[in-house]
Amino acid sequence: MVGPLTGFQVPILVLLDENIPPDKERRDYFARKIIHDVQKQLEQCLLYAGVGTIVSNIHQFSDSYKEAIYALELVHSHPSAAYMTYNDRVKQKRKQLIPFDVEKELLDAVKKGESQKGLQMFETYFQSIQQASDFQLRMIHKAMESFFIVLTRSLKELGFEEEIETSLGQFDHSMQIKEAAKSQLLSIMKRLGEWRSKGIHSLLLEAKEYIDKYYDRAISLEEVADQIGISSYYLSKLFKERFQVTFIDYITNTRLEKAKELLLVPNVSLKEIALTIGYKDPNYFSRVFKKEVGMSPSEYRTKYQQ
Repeated sequence: MVGPLTGFQVPILVLLDENIPPDKERRDYFARKIIHDVQKQLEQCLLYAGVGTIVSNIHQFSDSYKEAIYALELVHSHPSAAYMTYNDRVKQKRKQLIPFDVEKELLDAVKKGESQKGLQMFETYFQSIQQASDFQLRMIHKAMESFFIVLTRSLKELGFEEEIETSLGQFDHSMQIKEAAKSQLLSIMKRLGEWRSKGIHSLLLEAKEYIDKYYDRAISLEEVADQIGISSYYLSKLFKERFQVTFIDYITNTRLEKAKELLLVPNVSLKEIALTIGYKDPNYFSRVFKKEVGMSPSEYRTKYQQ
């Protein structure tokens, strides 16, 4: 699976048979083969590769991707190397260079629109990068550009599709890199804020309307997210922020409000009501109704039916 070109980098996800041992030799062979096969088709270009660890859990994909980016950074710092695979030695060196807790907090602040906290975390992050790289200009430059590539991927996962510049240009001093990166970060946070205020509100209303229309069938978070064009993770997060209720709870509440209306209609059986609002099992519907309303459907009908 090949992702989009971002900052002269192309992410590639390779699916392997679960019986294949996740050893370094296999990853080395893969990198060499890719470089050999692709390089033949490139004219006056050089191809370099960084390879992350093999993972078995979908939630670890982003970790492997970040490992690949760092491995690629090390390739650039070794003129004779064409590729590097992430291993324990590289992992130890990476821990010394990148303050992951600070990076994660910085990314989260940017994604949440917390501009002041984002700038504070950026100051801490940049200082850490400087110290860890022993103030080497090239490594600081590469680390900051890699940060913007990671940020770009993170924002795309949220549904923010605007183009982001990941290159910082050439500088003679680390403070110039810092100011350029800071200016870039401010621009991104501003654009993200505008996107949130203008675009997200209407998208969330669209998601709500979709649920209101199709609550009677088994709609999923992924289906609604796909319908409005943002990630399921982001939809879930923003839906709770905007409506103070989770996606699932909103569907449940919508169904139960319709059930209350139908319970006041004479001669409509509980089974019919359950099927009408999207529950195949009438007993399950009764349990959900009693849990949320505080009385069974029959008790509700007896109490409120004229």
